[in-house]
Amino acid sequence: MVSFAPGETNKTITIAITFDNDLESSEIFRLRLVSITNAASSTYTNIPITIADSFGGIAGAQLLDEPVEIKSIQRFGEDFLRIHVAGPKGTAFAIEASPDLKTWAPVTSNVLPLGGFDWIVPIDRSVPARYFRVVPPQ
Repeated sequence: MVSFAPGETNKTITIAITFDNDLESSEIFRLRLVSITNAASSTYTNIPITIADSFGGIAGAQLLDEPVEIKSIQRFGEDFLRIHVAGPKGTAFAIEASPDLKTWAPVTSNVLPLGGFDWIVPIDRSVPARYFRVVPPQ
C-alpha cells in the first residue's frame, strides 16, 4: 500500500528483484495503481517495468558493463525474420530458439562486430510460435 500525505504528488517505491541463474530475455512486469482514494487519478496508473538480463545467468560469470541482447525482431520479406543483436564489439554469443519457452536449441553463434549483428532466419511455419534468446556460447 502506498499512501500520500496532503499535498504530496510523488512517491518512490522499492521493488526487490532476486537474481536467478537462468539465462533469459528481458522480463516485463506492470506496476498498477488501483483503488485510488483521496487523490486525482493519473494517466500513469499501469506502468511497465523492464528487467534486463545481461548474461547474468551463468554462475561465476562476470556481468558485462553493456549487455548483449536481441534489440529487435522484424519481418524481412514474406518468409524471413531479421534478428538484430547488439552489445560490445568482440563479444561472443549464441542465439537459441524455442517453440515453447521450455526447450531451447542453439541455432547460430557469432562474435559481435561493430554496430551489432543481423541474423536472417527463415520463418518456420511448422510451429505455431518460435522464441529466441541470446546466451553466451557453450
